[in-house]
Formats: sequence, structure tokens, C-alpha cells
Amino acid sequence: MTLAPEALQAVLADGLQSDADSTETDKPLARRVGEWLEANQSGSEIVELYTWGLNVEFVLRNGEYWAIECLSPSAFRMYPGFVRGDTVTWPNIWVRDDLSLEELVKNINEVAFRTAKEEFQNA
Repeated sequence: MTLAPEALQAVLADGLQSDADSTETDKPLARRVGEWLEANQSGSEIVELYTWGLNVEFVLRNGEYWAIECLSPSAFRMYPGFVRGDTVTWPNIWVRDDLSLEELVKNINEVAFRTAKEEFQNA
């Protein structure tokens, strides 16, 4: 299964504006992204999913942790968490432009649905 950017765009388009103040949109935005991921979780590697504030965090079957920061309907950040013992460290070191919605969905597909690896293996 591969998620489509248009599907997430449709979920986010209802009542959210890309030029809105982030304090007005961050919580509903993250909640919508989390609900969309949860609804499409079947066939993914996601075993746990949490939404809080402007963040969506998920855990994969292999134990990897990932976070998505929902900054606006057109700006996101996605990065891994590092597990040491019982603690997850979120480095949140960002050295590039924010991800577009299309880039976010591509990254989610690569990480949680392993589409890049499957496509490579089938080539």
C-alpha cells in the first residue's frame, strides 16, 4: 500500500488554511494527520501512534520511533527518535527547508510502508 498526497491534502483542506496562524491550526492539524495515519495504518509497519500538540509520533514494528511536526498545512518536519534504555531522544535537528505535504507523504511511505525498499527489491 502507498499513501497518496492528495488523500492527506483532502483531509487537511477542510477548514484549515495554509496562511492561518500556527497557534490556531497546530493542534487540529496534528490531530488530523494522526487520524489520517491511523485510518491508513493497515499494511504499514506502525504499531503505536500518538498525537499531542503539533506532533504525531509513531513506533514501528522494528522498534524505530518517528515524529512528525505539523507546522502548517504546507510545512512539516519528520525525524527519527533514538532509543536508549527506556528513554526516547528526539534530536529535532533541522538543517533543511520544511517538508512539503508531498515530501511528508513520500517520507511516511518510505519509513512506515517501506515502499522504497520494496520497489528496490523488486527492481
